[in-house]
Amino acid sequence: MVHLKTGFYILLSSLLLTGLASCLGGSDEDEYIVSTDAQITSLFLSHDSVSILAKTLFSIDQTTGEIYNHDSLPYLTDTLRHLKQEINKVKITFTSGSGMSNLLTLVNGDSVWVKTTDSLDISKALQGGLQFSVFAPSDINIKKEYTLKINIHQVDPDSVQYAKVTSADFLSSGNNKTVKFKEAYYTFVNDAGTISSYKSTDMEQWEPDNNLNGLPNTLVINGIQTSKEALFAFTSTGELYVSTDASSWNKINTNTENEDVVVAILGYLEEPSAAQKAGLSLVVNNKDGINLFAFFPDILSITNEVKTLNYGEQTPADFPNTTFSVINNRALVLNKITLVGNLQNVWATENGLYWVKLSNTQNPLPAIKGGNAFLYNNEIWFLGGLLENEDYNNEIYYSMDGGLVWKARGEKTHAPEDYILRYDASVVVDTDGKYFYIAGGRNQSPLTDIWKGVLNSHTFKE
Repeated sequence: MVHLKTGFYILLSSLLLTGLASCLGGSDEDEYIVSTDAQITSLFLSHDSVSILAKTLFSIDQTTGEIYNHDSLPYLTDTLRHLKQEINKVKITFTSGSGMSNLLTLVNGDSVWVKTTDSLDISKALQGGLQFSVFAPSDINIKKEYTLKINIHQVDPDSVQYAKVTSADFLSSGNNKTVKFKEAYYTFVNDAGTISSYKSTDMEQWEPDNNLNGLPNTLVINGIQTSKEALFAFTSTGELYVSTDASSWNKINTNTENEDVVVAILGYLEEPSAAQKAGLSLVVNNKDGINLFAFFPDILSITNEVKTLNYGEQTPADFPNTTFSVINNRALVLNKITLVGNLQNVWATENGLYWVKLSNTQNPLPAIKGGNAFLYNNEIWFLGGLLENEDYNNEIYYSMDGGLVWKARGEKTHAPEDYILRYDASVVVDTDGKYFYIAGGRNQSPLTDIWKGVLNSHTFKE
């Protein structure tokens, strides 16, 4: 690097001599050519303490003269923004259209001449743009202006942003559940025996479903489950209902010779292994008063009046028959249903009939009741609920292995101060998997607000 005033003529003369020394042939009659190309065609940066910098690809817009990294560097990349002492030791490597060693001079820097592999101060590239000029080897009057910008994410990708979406009066009864079905959201309400439903496409604007029919007032609201093509519900007297449009519901007769009544809907297995058909997993109570695991294969295609169930074993005493979250997820090539219930109860099945309790003494999910588990960020997340000491849980726990090992995401994912901590809320995730929504729930009394959350890294994809 040579200062402009003292090195201009030396460097330019050297550059021109280098160009003149290149010829098209070896005889004295050959014509010597010096390039008039002032463009640079590639640019790379490197620093011994910032390994990711050398892997960063920079795009060059020859029309606007902007040079930038399209994919922003991660938040606080290797303390890149804090290299106060060594920020002038970033090495620049560039190639030119001329195929020769063009020179550039910093316009808003220290007015120095720079050649490829020199070091330079990039502080202005981090603060909006480092301007420089590139000169043609043949003529100092031929130049091209560029602005180098280094983009870095300005927010922590592992933090969660929260925002209140709306308030909905229909949540005031406290006996409601919000689900995502196909391209819309539905909230079902049982208010003193009156069943109603509300629909939204964005979790903000809601309209009552005036076409709702077929659901009795004995509906168990928190037992409603969804699949890709249908919703399932049951009543306090053990009747099973199904709907393919969320409005019209039909009763399915499950009373076989065992006089089964439905105790819980455990989820729908969409694409199971070759050994098991798609179908609905249930807990049923038979004529002897015993709770059994049961599986309803091909429930959406069967049209005969009486349906046939496949039976599994008796449900264990600690199986969460009443309060749990259902997660449908894929593990390797198999589909699974995972239930996350109260007080560390996590269970999973690959065929909808035989269930296994996931036990881990090192990193289990803490004992929480009334919380919500949901599939988000390719993980199972758990939020809300009441701890064993009756304090409200403000932590988000996550599992990367389907519910066996759990970790806390930490303070950067905690809800803001104006969010009322709660239990027995509904949590749904949008179609793109970007936002999750928290609807209603209870604190001292039923809550009517709806909030949305987003992991910051999900916003970087836009």
